[in-house]
Amino acid sequence: MDKKDLSFAINISDQDVYEAMKDIPGYLDITTGDFKELYQFAYRKALSRLTHSVTAKEVMTRAVISVDQAFPLVDVARVMAANAIAGVPVIDDDNKVVGVISEKDFLAHMGAEDTKSFMARAVEPTTTKFVSITPA
Repeated sequence: MDKKDLSFAINISDQDVYEAMKDIPGYLDITTGDFKELYQFAYRKALSRLTHSVTAKEVMTRAVISVDQAFPLVDVARVMAANAIAGVPVIDDDNKVVGVISEKDFLAHMGAEDTKSFMARAVEPTTTKFVSITPA
């Protein structure tokens, strides 16, 4: 995949292709150019279908891990690290969600308010050094 292409692969159904073909005006002569145009129409149809057909219920995590609002921050970090999660709901004494702590919140607490995400911080050349290890 080309580094400039940040799109993700989606499954284009026969129905997506058929619907895209109906959107192309006039006679459809399948040349390379026509196929590329058809692909773009089908891609948009498939993307629309997929983004409008999936619900939060279908992708959510069911085994929710939460932390008490009195937990020290270091313990919250341990819970998140141990469970490989990027965010955790914070609950009160009545087990009601009162907030969420994410990796971004940790970065902000450490003085990185301008950082949008942990991944953005991880790839900043001024803060991250990549070490190359060559086999002996």
